[in-house]
Amino acid sequence: MRGRLTMAAARGVTWFGLAQVVNQGLRFVAMIVLARLLLPEYFGVVAAAAIVAELAMDAIGLGFGEAIIQRKEVTTSHLSTSFWTGLMLGAAFCIVVVLVAPFVADLFGDERVCPVLRVMSVCFLLAPLRSVHGSLLRKRLEFFKFSIGEMAQGLAYVITATVVAFVTRDYWSLVFASVASQIAMIVARWALCRWWPSLTFSVDSLRDLWGFGSRVTATRLVQFAAERLDQLIIGIWLSTTTLGFYYFAHKIASYPASGLLMSVSRVAFPTFSKVQDEDERLRRGFTKSVVYVSVIVFPMFAGLALVAPELVRLVYGQQWIPAILPLQILCIMTAIAAISVTVAPLFRAKGRPDIELKLILVRLAIMLPCLLVSVQFGLAGVAIGVSSVVGIMWLVRQTYANRLVGLKMRDYARSLYPAVLGALVMSLLLVAYRSAASALGIPDIGLLASSVVLGAVAYFAVLKMLRVQALNEMIGLALSVVGPYSNAARTKISSYARRVARMGATPRTQE
Repeated sequence: MRGRLTMAAARGVTWFGLAQVVNQGLRFVAMIVLARLLLPEYFGVVAAAAIVAELAMDAIGLGFGEAIIQRKEVTTSHLSTSFWTGLMLGAAFCIVVVLVAPFVADLFGDERVCPVLRVMSVCFLLAPLRSVHGSLLRKRLEFFKFSIGEMAQGLAYVITATVVAFVTRDYWSLVFASVASQIAMIVARWALCRWWPSLTFSVDSLRDLWGFGSRVTATRLVQFAAERLDQLIIGIWLSTTTLGFYYFAHKIASYPASGLLMSVSRVAFPTFSKVQDEDERLRRGFTKSVVYVSVIVFPMFAGLALVAPELVRLVYGQQWIPAILPLQILCIMTAIAAISVTVAPLFRAKGRPDIELKLILVRLAIMLPCLLVSVQFGLAGVAIGVSSVVGIMWLVRQTYANRLVGLKMRDYARSLYPAVLGALVMSLLLVAYRSAASALGIPDIGLLASSVVLGAVAYFAVLKMLRVQALNEMIGLALSVVGPYSNAARTKISSYARRVARMGATPRTQE
């Protein structure tokens, strides 16, 4: 019988995963519409403003949400203090960003960045209204309710973006969609998490949360800088139009598995925190997560890199052709980042976010000179530079994570072996097939569809030959989660059908 914590984690990944599948599916459709309605430079303008806006968003929470999850005991004072602190910081950041917006626009050499950033600053007042509620749902392992908020956010973003884009054909569709999505998530979380802040503010509670939260916040800010440094340099050294192509490539590269990775990351932290003092269980859970993630994401990104030319031309349009090569290179970076998605939750669960902070500082120190050189070679150069640094830091981070829970590197490598071999065989077969198909003049739509089918068949055939149990285990866990809900639904439907049948069989009273 599976343990309760394993089933809770499985429920979390399943519901988060379903929510993200819905979100990413909607956003994928919206991205197709927006890519055909809006110019690449519009995406660059919003991306430039988002660098500053999202940096402030990461700072507002002070890591108190993670502190609430990590603490074994949380009081009402902790929750209310966290809520009011976030609200006050949100107001302060809103004022500051409105004032500095013109300087940010000058930095990027595009005056349109100023009004976009000022409107985005409204989100600083909205984000604290959902933070504590989301942390409580995750701490209680109520992942289904948390997922509903995620789906509400995605639905609001897609509807707002597409409607406004059809009307205005302008970048404001992306801006208004960001604000609308925040409001939708707030409404959903307040409706699902029955917690109301009291008029309590405790300096002791603030100090208590600050000890852990400050390290998480520092890590987030430095990590954000490291992850967005490439976009910042492109926007400053090149242009917002070039940034639009890179932003687009980065978005498409993240679509295939972003929902899964977000689900695993959000579930891993509270799950690991429950067994933070049991290294053996942590080690098993961490290794399992690596196996599951790698089996799914490696073929996704290998396949996406190979079919990117046809995908971009057919789905998004000819105007996005300059994004194809950076998209293919960024698939490598995203695949590497994917298999280490549970490293940061592991550090935090063990009460060591300082390790992650130090490693990100090292990454930032390496990334800056690398990007200053690689930007001279255009978008492809930046993508190669970023992917190289991510690959180096992946190995370093994993070494520290292994030491923290006593995991041997050969055991870690063994967990990656099936996915690596399967993706490699699949890629070699597709390269040979696509070379022959191109020589025969097969049209893009046929080449895209046949490549997807052939790649999937080849990959699963390799896993079958290797007798990999990971897929069967994941399917079994998912069915264990969904089964009770489907059974309950069938019972209710049957009961309703019987009532309807009885009503139909009852003779009508004659007047």
